[in-house]
Amino acid sequence: MSASQVALRVALVEDDQILRDEIGNYLGQQGFEVFEFTTGVTLAQDLQRLQVRLLVLDVNLPGPSGFEVAARLRQSLPGLGIVMLTARGGLADRVAGYDSGADVFLPKPASPQELMAVLMSLNRRISGKSHELWLVLDARQRMLSSGADQTVVQLTPPEAAFLRALVEAEDRRLDSGSLLARIDAATASPGMTKRALENLASRLRKKVAGSGMARQEQLIKPIWGWGYQLGVPVRLLEQGTGP
Repeated sequence: MSASQVALRVALVEDDQILRDEIGNYLGQQGFEVFEFTTGVTLAQDLQRLQVRLLVLDVNLPGPSGFEVAARLRQSLPGLGIVMLTARGGLADRVAGYDSGADVFLPKPASPQELMAVLMSLNRRISGKSHELWLVLDARQRMLSSGADQTVVQLTPPEAAFLRALVEAEDRRLDSGSLLARIDAATASPGMTKRALENLASRLRKKVAGSGMARQEQLIKPIWGWGYQLGVPVRLLEQGTGP
């Protein structure tokens, strides 16, 4: 299957404009939809909205390094395929890249043709094991649906507010106090306690697990003594779209 048939959405983070243009233009000509960034900060601002499947990430970036960016994204978006590029090809750097969450580590200069082959291979690898974990939250209709089939779970207002708060949070994690404030603001029955929040998270995990969308321990992970984090990728359906 050619790249033009797949039309994969790829984020490219590279501060070297010449290299970024070379890679971006080549992948675009092959049918990829490429979104280009110069730093991990600008990537974080748009990544959730773009809903890319693959990421090409330089190690030496202004601000947070590629290692730091990959580590954060691996936690918040476990289904994302990450290809890391670096001029430093030593063993220690490769190990650091894989430890931070990279799926593939390519030394520079990597030809655009080789990179495309790696992206296609990585997409095939992650398609079978992670695509079914992508969930879609329609906050307006309070529905959570699976990206792999037609399974739909109807949510209560607090459940929908809980999930939306985590989806919109940086690194898909929030402390309990912020979650309580978001749920109180979105529902007609404010005043939820931390104990009630624990019960809400438990019920939501069981509801989604019962639908077959995700294992109970995957959806919402407690961070002991602090708050909660999403354990699977959830996309937020924009207001005014969908059913």
